[in-house]
Amino acid sequence: GQEDSSPLLANVATGLCAIAAARWAFVYPALGLLTSRLSRSHLDERMCPAPTLVILAGRIVAGVGAGMMAFALSAASALLLVPSMAADFHAWVRLALQLPFLILPFAACGVLAGQAVRTHDGFTSVDALGFFPAILLSGALFPLESLGVPQSSEVFFLANPMTIMVEQIRHNLLNPGIIQDAALLLWGAPFLLMITLSGVGLCHMLQRRDRTT
Repeated sequence: GQEDSSPLLANVATGLCAIAAARWAFVYPALGLLTSRLSRSHLDERMCPAPTLVILAGRIVAGVGAGMMAFALSAASALLLVPSMAADFHAWVRLALQLPFLILPFAACGVLAGQAVRTHDGFTSVDALGFFPAILLSGALFPLESLGVPQSSEVFFLANPMTIMVEQIRHNLLNPGIIQDAALLLWGAPFLLMITLSGVGLCHMLQRRDRTT
């Protein structure tokens, strides 16, 4: 009945919220940077005296903002389907404080993709080969417990930043998932930070290469 379907709806709803947040955080800065490069405007570089890393940071912050807005809109829709998720107000506050950090790597990877590819077709290929497999292997559309994943395999799934976001959202709003808070803090946080810094560093290198060629 309705009680039996509620946990399934809640898992799917939280997964879709995570997908929306990561998707917009990745696509918004990537397409913005790619469009700017293809139009040869480079307004950031010509009109803004700020260093390149500051400009990259601004684009990443914009991506995080886009991801947060997408999550808010998706969460509002999810609450219409699963009103029980609104029961714990403190859980939503806690998640709102964690969400920018969870979204950050996707924004950094979006900036990197926008700087690395040369055409919109190239971005579509990167999107299809990188982003969508991450969604399928994250458990966003189904709980990882349904696959019978043993806890000894947690580290393997934590190598996917999408899994970290999905599981942390469910850990706050639903029953704790297969990946517990301790694992998220000890492994997930440094891993997300490493992805972010690597994306910014590689993007900075690509910009310096483009300027010298």
